[in-house]
Amino acid sequence: MITNIGIDIDGVMAHLIAGIAPFVQAEYGITVANEDCVKWNYIADRLGGVGAMLRVMDEAWAEGDIPMMEEGLPGTLKRLSHKKFHKTIISARTYPSHPHVVYWLQDHGLEYDSLVFIGLSNNPLSKFDYPIDVLIDDRPSMVEEARGYPQKFLYLYDQPWNQDAVIDPVCNPNNVQRVSSLSEAVDRILVGVYA
Repeated sequence: MITNIGIDIDGVMAHLIAGIAPFVQAEYGITVANEDCVKWNYIADRLGGVGAMLRVMDEAWAEGDIPMMEEGLPGTLKRLSHKKFHKTIISARTYPSHPHVVYWLQDHGLEYDSLVFIGLSNNPLSKFDYPIDVLIDDRPSMVEEARGYPQKFLYLYDQPWNQDAVIDPVCNPNNVQRVSSLSEAVDRILVGVYA
């Protein structure tokens, strides 16, 4: 029985590209838009490395002006609560952003049961190692990771940077589907669509 839902923050709940765009423009003179980010490390490559990208992301979170990915997000999460699903917000956000992320979630009325910050690449655990049955995430490498967790399900939140992620029933034994929004993923969860 599916009861525990893991939800990523950046690119799924929070429109981080819109949030960091003013900082990237002001500090680097580079204009970025969601549709420009056609690969996972697009912004890191444009700014000269992951460190610069993480610093800009932390600045954007500290400023707090990051929009939600979609309208009605609080209601979408409440629909899961009404059906007794446990919602775990699970993110690789950096430590300096943690208090700002918590405030952002509260400020936007986004209800959750657990909040887990897994850290960056130095963490040997996958998001799938946590007690979740379903993960909603936008990171393209999660499709490959899902192969090692056939008992868990991934809804890949469709973004320009994950279009190269191949979802194939031969490679992924029916445990990965693309969704265009968090509300679409919740609709599918509520009707039990996992294949």
